[in-house]
Amino acid sequence: MNVFIIVTCIYILSLIVMAILADNNDADLEDLMIKITILLGNLSLILELLVLIAPFGMILLFFWCIYLVWFVSKSYRSLKTLYQNAVDHLKGDFGELKQKLVDLNRRLMESNAIEAVARASQKLKDLIIMNDGHETELEIQNQNSRNEVHV
Repeated sequence: MNVFIIVTCIYILSLIVMAILADNNDADLEDLMIKITILLGNLSLILELLVLIAPFGMILLFFWCIYLVWFVSKSYRSLKTLYQNAVDHLKGDFGELKQKLVDLNRRLMESNAIEAVARASQKLKDLIIMNDGHETELEIQNQNSRNEVHV
């Protein structure tokens, strides 16, 4: 049942991608997406039949697998081009992300933000060590001012 839900979700995503690509004037890509959508739609129905009528579902699943092999062999070049375009797009996105992280690191190093945090942390450690359970001057002043108000 989980496989049916997953395949149906992927089918819906392929319909969304097909609608997005409808604005693109690439007929080959649109034809490929139509075939993928048909494959996924048929798979979801076959999986449902597999649950309801197991022998009939197995026969249809066998024919669907044969059709899948035929589709992949016939559309290999289109699928390879689509894959390469997706990988190139991801490389570009990760290249931009890497450049932004390098710029952020450079700005942090130039602004001495790390050194300022380290100095503040060291001062805080020094205050804790110096205090060592004793009241600080500010606490003593606050206590004296409270005592003067009460008198």
